[in-house]
Amino acid sequence: MLNPRATLAVIICHMLTGSASVATRYLVGTMEPLDIAFLRYLLGGLALLPLLLVARRQSLSGPLVIQILSLGILFFGLFPWIHATAFQYTTASRGAIVLATMPIWAMLLGHFLGSDPFSLRTLSGIFLAVAGVGIALYDKSLSAGISAGFQGELIMLAAAIVGAIYSVFSKPALKHTSAFLFTPLAMLSGCLFLSPLAFQENVFSNYAALPTTPLVVMAYLGIIAGGLAFFLFNWVLDKTTPTITTLFVTLNPVTAIVLAWLLLDEAMTPYFFLGATMVIIGIILSLWPQRKEQNLSRQNGQMNAEQPE
Repeated sequence: MLNPRATLAVIICHMLTGSASVATRYLVGTMEPLDIAFLRYLLGGLALLPLLLVARRQSLSGPLVIQILSLGILFFGLFPWIHATAFQYTTASRGAIVLATMPIWAMLLGHFLGSDPFSLRTLSGIFLAVAGVGIALYDKSLSAGISAGFQGELIMLAAAIVGAIYSVFSKPALKHTSAFLFTPLAMLSGCLFLSPLAFQENVFSNYAALPTTPLVVMAYLGIIAGGLAFFLFNWVLDKTTPTITTLFVTLNPVTAIVLAWLLLDEAMTPYFFLGATMVIIGIILSLWPQRKEQNLSRQNGQMNAEQPE
Protein backbone atom coordinates (compact mmCIF):
# COMPACT_ATOMS: atom_id res chain seq x y z
CA MET A 1 0.00 0.00 0.00
CA LEU A 2 1.28 3.48 -0.83
CA ASN A 3 2.18 5.75 2.05
CA PRO A 4 0.32 9.11 2.21
CA ARG A 5 3.16 11.15 0.68
CA ALA A 6 3.57 8.75 -2.23
CA THR A 7 -0.20 8.63 -2.75
CA LEU A 8 -0.39 12.43 -2.89
CA ALA A 9 2.61 12.56 -5.23
CA VAL A 10 1.18 10.06 -7.72
CA ILE A 11 -2.22 11.80 -7.70
CA ILE A 12 -0.59 15.17 -8.43
CA CYS A 13 1.53 13.52 -11.13
CA HIS A 14 -1.41 12.11 -13.04
CA MET A 15 -3.50 15.26 -12.62
CA LEU A 16 -0.63 17.19 -14.18
CA THR A 17 -0.35 14.72 -17.04
CA GLY A 18 -4.11 15.04 -17.49
CA SER A 19 -3.66 18.78 -17.92
CA ALA A 20 -0.85 17.99 -20.37
CA SER A 21 -3.34 16.33 -22.72
CA VAL A 22 -5.39 19.53 -22.88
CA ALA A 23 -2.28 21.70 -23.28
CA THR A 24 -0.89 19.44 -26.00
CA ARG A 25 -4.20 19.42 -27.86
CA TYR A 26 -4.17 23.22 -27.74
CA LEU A 27 -0.57 23.49 -28.96
CA VAL A 28 -1.05 21.04 -31.85
CA GLY A 29 -2.93 23.82 -33.62
CA THR A 30 0.13 26.08 -33.59
CA MET A 31 3.16 23.75 -33.37
CA GLU A 32 4.41 20.53 -34.94
CA PRO A 33 4.17 17.38 -32.75
CA LEU A 34 7.95 16.88 -32.95
CA ASP A 35 8.57 20.43 -31.69
CA ILE A 36 6.13 19.91 -28.81
CA ALA A 37 7.79 16.61 -27.85
CA PHE A 38 11.30 18.07 -28.00
CA LEU A 39 10.56 21.29 -26.11
CA ARG A 40 8.42 19.60 -23.46
CA TYR A 41 11.24 17.53 -22.05
CA LEU A 42 14.04 19.92 -22.93
CA LEU A 43 12.38 22.51 -20.69
CA GLY A 44 11.52 19.83 -18.11
CA GLY A 45 15.03 18.35 -18.13
CA LEU A 46 16.69 21.76 -17.77
CA ALA A 47 14.35 22.66 -14.92
CA LEU A 48 15.38 19.47 -13.10
CA LEU A 49 19.13 19.89 -13.62
CA PRO A 50 19.58 21.28 -10.07
CA LEU A 51 18.53 17.82 -8.84
CA LEU A 52 21.87 16.54 -10.14
CA LEU A 53 23.52 18.55 -7.35
CA VAL A 54 21.54 16.49 -4.82
CA ALA A 55 22.71 13.29 -6.52
CA ARG A 56 26.28 14.38 -7.31
CA ARG A 57 27.82 11.74 -5.04
CA GLN A 58 26.01 8.89 -6.71
CA SER A 59 28.03 6.81 -9.14
CA LEU A 60 26.62 5.06 -12.20
CA SER A 61 27.96 1.95 -13.87
CA GLY A 62 28.25 1.78 -17.65
CA PRO A 63 25.34 -0.67 -18.10
CA LEU A 64 23.12 1.46 -15.83
CA VAL A 65 23.92 4.59 -17.85
CA ILE A 66 22.97 2.77 -21.05
CA GLN A 67 19.75 1.57 -19.41
CA ILE A 68 18.79 5.08 -18.27
CA LEU A 69 19.57 6.61 -21.67
CA SER A 70 17.59 3.89 -23.46
CA LEU A 71 14.57 4.38 -21.21
CA GLY A 72 14.88 8.13 -21.70
CA ILE A 73 14.80 7.75 -25.48
CA LEU A 74 11.78 5.48 -25.17
CA PHE A 75 9.68 7.61 -22.83
CA PHE A 76 10.96 11.16 -23.25
CA GLY A 77 11.66 10.86 -26.96
CA LEU A 78 9.25 8.44 -28.62
CA PHE A 79 6.36 8.72 -26.15
CA PRO A 80 5.77 12.51 -26.36
CA TRP A 81 6.20 12.43 -30.14
CA ILE A 82 3.56 9.69 -30.48
CA HIS A 83 1.38 11.41 -27.86
CA ALA A 84 1.42 14.77 -29.66
CA THR A 85 0.93 13.17 -33.08
CA ALA A 86 -2.20 11.39 -31.85
CA PHE A 87 -3.82 14.73 -31.01
CA GLN A 88 -3.66 15.71 -34.67
CA TYR A 89 -6.41 13.14 -35.28
CA THR A 90 -8.41 13.00 -32.05
CA THR A 91 -9.65 15.18 -29.20
CA ALA A 92 -8.04 15.60 -25.79
CA SER A 93 -10.81 13.58 -24.11
CA ARG A 94 -10.72 10.64 -26.53
CA GLY A 95 -6.93 10.54 -26.45
CA ALA A 96 -6.93 10.60 -22.67
CA ILE A 97 -9.33 7.68 -22.39
CA VAL A 98 -7.10 5.52 -24.59
CA LEU A 99 -4.04 6.56 -22.59
CA ALA A 100 -5.88 5.36 -19.48
CA THR A 101 -5.35 1.76 -20.65
CA MET A 102 -1.70 2.10 -19.65
CA PRO A 103 -2.13 0.21 -16.33
CA ILE A 104 -3.59 -2.77 -18.17
CA TRP A 105 -0.51 -3.09 -20.39
CA ALA A 106 1.84 -2.47 -17.45
CA MET A 107 0.05 -5.09 -15.35
CA LEU A 108 0.09 -7.69 -18.12
CA LEU A 109 3.74 -7.05 -18.94
CA GLY A 110 4.76 -7.05 -15.27
CA HIS A 111 2.82 -10.26 -14.66
CA PHE A 112 4.39 -11.90 -17.72
CA LEU A 113 7.87 -10.96 -16.48
CA GLY A 114 7.02 -12.14 -12.95
CA SER A 115 7.78 -8.76 -11.39
CA ASP A 116 4.26 -7.60 -10.60
CA PRO A 117 1.82 -10.37 -9.63
CA PHE A 118 -1.83 -9.42 -9.33
CA SER A 119 -5.01 -10.82 -7.83
CA LEU A 120 -8.39 -11.17 -9.49
CA ARG A 121 -9.70 -8.34 -7.32
CA THR A 122 -6.87 -6.05 -8.42
CA LEU A 123 -7.59 -6.89 -12.04
CA SER A 124 -11.31 -6.22 -11.48
CA GLY A 125 -10.52 -2.86 -9.91
CA ILE A 126 -8.35 -1.79 -12.82
CA PHE A 127 -11.00 -2.73 -15.34
CA LEU A 128 -13.66 -0.95 -13.26
CA ALA A 129 -11.56 2.21 -13.14
CA VAL A 130 -10.89 2.19 -16.87
CA ALA A 131 -14.56 1.40 -17.58
CA GLY A 132 -15.48 4.37 -15.41
CA VAL A 133 -13.31 6.61 -17.56
CA GLY A 134 -15.05 5.21 -20.63
CA ILE A 135 -18.48 6.05 -19.18
CA ALA A 136 -17.28 9.53 -18.20
CA LEU A 137 -16.37 10.14 -21.83
CA TYR A 138 -19.29 8.29 -23.40
CA ASP A 139 -21.08 11.33 -24.78
CA LYS A 140 -17.85 12.90 -25.97
CA SER A 141 -16.79 9.75 -27.75
CA LEU A 142 -20.08 9.63 -29.66
CA SER A 143 -20.15 13.30 -30.57
CA ALA A 144 -16.46 13.86 -31.36
CA GLY A 145 -17.00 13.46 -35.08
CA ILE A 146 -13.35 12.85 -35.94
CA SER A 147 -13.21 12.32 -39.70
CA ALA A 148 -10.01 10.30 -39.47
CA GLY A 149 -11.89 7.47 -37.69
CA PHE A 150 -9.82 5.73 -35.03
CA GLN A 151 -6.39 6.71 -36.38
CA GLY A 152 -5.70 9.03 -33.45
CA GLU A 153 -6.89 6.49 -30.89
CA LEU A 154 -4.67 3.78 -32.37
CA ILE A 155 -1.66 6.11 -32.28
CA MET A 156 -2.49 6.93 -28.64
CA LEU A 157 -2.73 3.21 -27.88
CA ALA A 158 0.87 2.89 -29.06
CA ALA A 159 1.80 5.70 -26.66
CA ALA A 160 0.04 3.88 -23.79
CA ILE A 161 1.99 0.70 -24.51
CA VAL A 162 5.27 2.65 -24.66
CA GLY A 163 4.44 4.24 -21.30
CA ALA A 164 3.68 0.83 -19.78
CA ILE A 165 7.00 -0.59 -21.00
CA TYR A 166 8.81 2.37 -19.46
CA SER A 167 7.06 2.02 -16.10
CA VAL A 168 7.91 -1.70 -15.87
CA PHE A 169 11.55 -1.46 -16.92
CA SER A 170 12.28 1.73 -14.98
CA LYS A 171 11.60 -0.03 -11.69
CA PRO A 172 14.84 -2.13 -11.74
CA ALA A 173 16.91 0.88 -12.79
CA LEU A 174 15.55 2.98 -9.93
CA LYS A 175 16.77 0.33 -7.46
CA HIS A 176 20.34 1.33 -8.33
CA THR A 177 19.92 5.09 -8.52
CA SER A 178 17.47 7.80 -7.43
CA ALA A 179 14.79 9.82 -9.16
CA PHE A 180 16.99 12.90 -8.57
CA LEU A 181 19.57 11.50 -10.99
CA PHE A 182 17.43 9.27 -13.17
CA THR A 183 14.77 11.81 -14.24
CA PRO A 184 16.86 14.69 -15.65
CA LEU A 185 19.30 12.31 -17.38
CA ALA A 186 16.45 10.31 -18.96
CA MET A 187 14.62 13.46 -20.06
CA LEU A 188 17.65 15.03 -21.67
CA SER A 189 18.56 11.79 -23.45
CA GLY A 190 15.09 11.78 -25.02
CA CYS A 191 15.63 15.38 -26.16
CA LEU A 192 19.05 14.46 -27.57
CA PHE A 193 17.41 11.67 -29.55
CA LEU A 194 14.89 14.10 -31.08
CA SER A 195 17.31 17.00 -31.52
CA PRO A 196 18.52 16.32 -35.12
CA LEU A 197 14.96 16.36 -36.46
CA ALA A 198 13.92 19.23 -34.17
CA PHE A 199 16.84 21.42 -35.28
CA GLN A 200 16.05 20.59 -38.89
CA GLU A 201 12.59 22.07 -38.31
CA ASN A 202 14.09 25.21 -36.67
CA VAL A 203 12.40 24.42 -33.39
CA PHE A 204 13.73 27.39 -31.43
CA SER A 205 12.87 29.92 -34.14
CA ASN A 206 9.36 28.47 -34.34
CA TYR A 207 8.98 28.63 -30.56
CA ALA A 208 10.22 32.23 -30.32
CA ALA A 209 7.74 33.29 -33.01
CA LEU A 210 4.74 32.01 -31.04
CA PRO A 211 2.20 34.41 -29.48
CA THR A 212 2.31 34.89 -25.71
CA THR A 213 -0.36 32.33 -24.77
CA PRO A 214 1.21 29.36 -26.61
CA LEU A 215 4.60 30.38 -25.19
CA VAL A 216 3.23 30.20 -21.65
CA VAL A 217 1.34 26.95 -22.31
CA MET A 218 4.50 25.35 -23.73
CA ALA A 219 6.51 26.46 -20.68
CA TYR A 220 3.85 24.95 -18.38
CA LEU A 221 3.79 21.74 -20.42
CA GLY A 222 7.57 21.40 -20.17
CA ILE A 223 8.39 22.53 -16.64
CA ILE A 224 5.27 21.60 -14.64
CA ALA A 225 3.43 18.91 -16.64
CA GLY A 226 6.76 17.54 -17.87
CA GLY A 227 9.63 17.93 -15.42
CA LEU A 228 7.71 18.02 -12.14
CA ALA A 229 5.11 15.41 -13.17
CA PHE A 230 7.61 12.77 -14.22
CA PHE A 231 9.99 13.42 -11.35
CA LEU A 232 7.03 12.58 -9.09
CA PHE A 233 6.23 9.54 -11.27
CA ASN A 234 9.77 8.16 -10.96
CA TRP A 235 9.94 8.98 -7.25
CA VAL A 236 6.73 7.01 -6.60
CA LEU A 237 7.76 4.21 -8.97
CA ASP A 238 10.79 3.65 -6.74
CA LYS A 239 8.46 3.03 -3.79
CA THR A 240 5.79 0.74 -5.24
CA THR A 241 4.90 -1.52 -8.19
CA PRO A 242 4.41 -0.31 -11.79
CA THR A 243 0.76 -1.47 -11.76
CA ILE A 244 -0.15 0.64 -8.72
CA THR A 245 1.78 3.63 -10.09
CA THR A 246 0.10 3.50 -13.48
CA LEU A 247 -3.30 2.64 -11.96
CA PHE A 248 -3.71 6.30 -11.01
CA VAL A 249 -3.40 7.25 -14.68
CA THR A 250 -7.20 6.94 -14.68
CA LEU A 251 -7.16 10.39 -13.03
CA ASN A 252 -5.60 11.69 -16.23
CA PRO A 253 -8.77 11.74 -18.39
CA VAL A 254 -10.93 12.87 -15.45
CA THR A 255 -8.67 15.91 -15.10
CA ALA A 256 -8.80 16.43 -18.86
CA ILE A 257 -12.61 16.48 -18.76
CA VAL A 258 -12.72 19.06 -15.97
CA LEU A 259 -10.18 21.31 -17.68
CA ALA A 260 -11.97 20.96 -21.01
CA TRP A 261 -15.17 22.06 -19.25
CA LEU A 262 -13.47 25.02 -17.56
CA LEU A 263 -11.24 26.17 -20.40
CA LEU A 264 -13.00 24.96 -23.54
CA ASP A 265 -16.65 25.30 -22.45
CA GLU A 266 -17.36 21.60 -22.93
CA ALA A 267 -20.56 20.38 -21.25
CA MET A 268 -20.36 17.98 -18.30
CA THR A 269 -23.00 15.23 -18.20
CA PRO A 270 -24.22 12.69 -15.64
CA TYR A 271 -21.95 10.20 -17.38
CA PHE A 272 -18.98 12.12 -16.03
CA PHE A 273 -20.12 11.85 -12.42
CA LEU A 274 -20.97 8.16 -12.77
CA GLY A 275 -17.64 7.45 -14.44
CA ALA A 276 -15.64 9.43 -11.87
CA THR A 277 -17.31 7.46 -9.07
CA MET A 278 -16.40 4.19 -10.79
CA VAL A 279 -12.79 5.39 -11.13
CA ILE A 280 -12.53 6.08 -7.39
CA ILE A 281 -14.15 2.75 -6.48
CA GLY A 282 -11.87 0.92 -8.91
CA ILE A 283 -8.75 2.45 -7.36
CA ILE A 284 -9.88 1.57 -3.82
CA LEU A 285 -10.83 -1.94 -4.92
CA SER A 286 -7.39 -2.48 -6.41
CA LEU A 287 -5.44 -1.12 -3.44
CA TRP A 288 -7.48 -2.50 -0.53
CA PRO A 289 -6.70 -6.21 -1.05
CA GLN A 290 -2.99 -5.45 -1.15
CA ARG A 291 -3.09 -3.74 2.23
CA LYS A 292 -5.15 -6.61 3.63
CA GLU A 293 -2.72 -9.18 2.25
CA GLN A 294 0.27 -7.24 3.60
CA ASN A 295 -1.30 -7.10 7.07
CA LEU A 296 -2.04 -10.84 6.92
CA SER A 297 1.52 -11.56 5.83
CA ARG A 298 2.88 -9.40 8.65
CA GLN A 299 0.68 -11.16 11.22
CA ASN A 300 1.75 -14.58 9.94
CA GLY A 301 5.38 -13.53 10.15
CA GLN A 302 4.94 -12.40 13.76
CA MET A 303 3.20 -15.65 14.67
CA ASN A 304 5.97 -17.70 13.09
CA ALA A 305 8.59 -15.67 14.94
CA GLU A 306 6.84 -16.28 18.26
CA GLN A 307 6.71 -20.04 17.78
CA PRO A 308 9.47 -21.94 19.65
CA GLU A 309 12.04 -23.75 17.52
